[in-house]
Amino acid sequence: AAPTEDNGREAVYLYLDESGQLKGLQRNQRAVDLAVRCGYPADISLRGDMYVARVKWTGATAVLGNVDFTLADLSPAAVWARRAGKDNLEFQKSTQPEAHESAQAVLGNEVDHSEHDEGSYTWRDEGDDVEVSVSIPADVKGKDCKVTIKPSKLLVAVEKASVQLELQLWDKVVPEDSTWTVSGGKLVVTLNKVNADEAWASLTN
Repeated sequence: AAPTEDNGREAVYLYLDESGQLKGLQRNQRAVDLAVRCGYPADISLRGDMYVARVKWTGATAVLGNVDFTLADLSPAAVWARRAGKDNLEFQKSTQPEAHESAQAVLGNEVDHSEHDEGSYTWRDEGDDVEVSVSIPADVKGKDCKVTIKPSKLLVAVEKASVQLELQLWDKVVPEDSTWTVSGGKLVVTLNKVNADEAWASLTN
């Protein structure tokens, strides 16, 4: 996963033996699966033992330091893994613009329209919009809710239901074209994407 401003200039690297194939080392399927989730083609060949490391650039002088990478970070649900494809494309766009278009074709950008349950809310990527749904008591009215939509942040407060959300969004939205409604025990926020053709791997950044 490449370092970008959006991910706090963190990068995840996979270290390997570049002569693995010549040495006849065994295919490392776990490493292949990890690379494919990050946007690499499914026919990538990775052989032998692999080492994963995470680093971060901090400060005005961009000091490089190591960051813990745990077993939980190997999960497909890990935030870095869900956004790696997008981060890699953004990095490539700024460093190798001539290869950016073909890489997009390899990665693909299919929208997953399924509903994702995050516990205190659910969300769904609808293509042009992202819909966020919060369960609330049936007697809660719109006047009892405070919803603030900013280009990169969503804030929801429902005093009667003890709901308090402050979410840093995956990508930018258009506040003036976004809406929210209250009906049938649900507070539903519809966020209009700035980049309508970009699928969201997560609601939050």
